[in-house]
Formats: sequence, C-alpha cells, structure tokens
Amino acid sequence: MEELLQRMLAPPSASDEDEVARVIKLVDGAELRGSWSNDEEVDCLIVIGDLTVDGTLSLNWPEESLGVIVLGSLRTRNFVCGGRIVVRDDVECEHVYACSLNDGALTIGGSLTVRSFIETGHYMEVKGDFDASFVATLHNEIDVGGEIRCAGFQSRSDRDRLPEWVDAALLEHSQTEDDNGAAYSYWYPTEAYEQRIIDGGSPVRSGLLTST
Repeated sequence: MEELLQRMLAPPSASDEDEVARVIKLVDGAELRGSWSNDEEVDCLIVIGDLTVDGTLSLNWPEESLGVIVLGSLRTRNFVCGGRIVVRDDVECEHVYACSLNDGALTIGGSLTVRSFIETGHYMEVKGDFDASFVATLHNEIDVGGEIRCAGFQSRSDRDRLPEWVDAALLEHSQTEDDNGAAYSYWYPTEAYEQRIIDGGSPVRSGLLTST
C-alpha cells in the first residue's frame, strides 16, 4: 500500500516534456447523498476520514495512473472503480465492478464486504477479510491477507459460471482461441453490466438474493 501511495503522489518525471503538474485535492470525510463520480480535472483526491455515499460511487479515469486515497473507511451502495484507489480501512458496499483496462488497482487496508464483485482488468489487494456472496475475477487475482468468506471463491476465474448468478441480459457469449490455437467460448459482462451498477441496481439474477 505504501508503494502505491508514493506512486500516486509522486511528481511527474522531469524528463517528460508532455507532463504537467499533478492536481492533488484534499477534502474532509463526508456522508454524501445520491450518486457521485470523480472530477477528471483532479489527478489525486485525498479524503481525510471516512467516505459514505448512499448511491453509486463511480471512480474511473481515462488515465489509470490517477486515483483516490481514502484515509478511513468507504461505504457505498454500488461501486465502479478504475484508476488507482487506496482505502486505508474497510470497504462495504452492495455491488462492485472493478473495470480498469488492466493498469488500475484497488488496495484496501482493512476488509472488503460486498454482495457481488466482478473484476475485468483490475489489480486487487485486500489486507483484511473478503466477504462476498458472488465473485468473478476474469483477468487478475484478488490478494487476500485475511479470511475468505465466499462460497464460489475457488471457481472465481471460470467465466462459464457467470450465467449461474449474473442476470442474462448483462452477459454476452464470445469465442476466441487459447495460446495453442484451440477455440473456446466464454461469457463476459457487457456495457449493460456497468450501466446497471451505475444506475444503482443489482446484476444478480432475480431470486438469488433476498434483497438486491
């Protein structure tokens, strides 16, 4: 976590003439109503304290070296994360979509408690416990330092299991080849998956959760 913090706060390289000074903004912890997203004019937002959002928190940047540091706990209904996000303490939310283009990272110093979690190109580190009802890691792994409480965690990389718990309207069936040229097909979240999360809904098939 310390290394990631240093990289996020480091000044741009003097050898890169195209770089401009980073914009770093500090704000106090807060309880926010509705849904919130990042300000793309701010390179690094530092929240001093806990952050609570009763809607959807969407933190995603075209440039994935940018991000947010929460010096406390984070609680939100739904969470879309790209870029580099560091939360010092716990994260609690309903549904998480970790969807960077493979350079983003979510580092949690405490525990992560969610109902559903899908990763499509995001590096994940949870220092504490990981508690989830449904999970899928389609590109990377989740490094968990504490206890894992998730029934399907061992099969999290199997894309063929997605229809077992994801609403069919949010998936597409694709075909590709492995490193040996052999064809295989798999399921993958569509843009509608992310939009469902942003809209504050649940991606889980109806009836699988008592409250979604």
